[in-house]
Amino acid sequence: MADRKLAPALWIGVFVGALLGVVATLLVTSRSKTETFDDYRARIEREARERSAQPRPVPHDGGDPHGGGDPHAADPHGGDPHAGSLSKEERAKRQAATVHFMKKFVAALREPPDNALPNPSWQPLLRDPAQPFDCSRCHDPNSLDLDAMIRIDPGAEAAAPLRAARGFMIQLMTKWVARLNRDHAAMLTEPVTCKSCHAIDPGDFDEQIRVLPPLMVSFVKALREKPQNAAPAPEWKPLLKDQENTSMLCSLCHGRVGEQMEAKLEQFPKERPADYADNKEFMIHLMEDWVTRLNRQGRHLLKKAVVCRDCHAVDPRR
Repeated sequence: MADRKLAPALWIGVFVGALLGVVATLLVTSRSKTETFDDYRARIEREARERSAQPRPVPHDGGDPHGGGDPHAADPHGGDPHAGSLSKEERAKRQAATVHFMKKFVAALREPPDNALPNPSWQPLLRDPAQPFDCSRCHDPNSLDLDAMIRIDPGAEAAAPLRAARGFMIQLMTKWVARLNRDHAAMLTEPVTCKSCHAIDPGDFDEQIRVLPPLMVSFVKALREKPQNAAPAPEWKPLLKDQENTSMLCSLCHGRVGEQMEAKLEQFPKERPADYADNKEFMIHLMEDWVTRLNRQGRHLLKKAVVCRDCHAVDPRR
């Protein structure tokens, strides 16, 4: 009889507990999706500090051929340390993409780098560019099938999602550059840094804020008013369907963080940085990247796909 009296109270308790759990989950999810620009900047700076504070991996017998600890806990090519928690399919995709990036990384030692904003003053990084620098310099051919590893390169398009993942790429390159400088210094003309291959250090948030916002403002303005370049297109016409749209379109590429960036646009530098704006190669790569993203992600806002001659009398690439 006593058990029957307790049953309703027990069910009520279970129901209330479940309800509180759902509410708490919704609150956590809601907060995770509303990262502000200040939160974003703080997170990037915190990640940079954490990376710089990490001890350099020490090679050991029987471990990861890259000296990264447990070879089964992460990508064997030095990728995401949390890859072990991913599904088998997702882990395979990351490993294949990592092979793609490794090939590009090694190629950049002897030929101009292939990244969104390559260093226009790049010089070969090997003392002898003809000297072979293959997988076996860092991988034990007895523990890895190097030919098979190279064959799983998925190509640039398949690897694009991870290339756009800032945290993944910075961590990957930081580890590879550290090992290159440590184990192969005798082959290099000088110690390799991010700016050996990149026009802007991907981890230098302040430099990106100094350079990119004023250039982006000029780029977006040219969609609705006559462009300000050395030789503007004489037949220029507005490129946006809605001329009343005053948005800087930051959210197209940056999502929620882009909305916060636009709200704080007045706090960013307004003058075009001469050291970058006057650098033809830098500007060509930058504009090619932005035009590609605009045509892909903002095509619903445009009258037509944007090309160089929409804003330039002469294609700057020729």
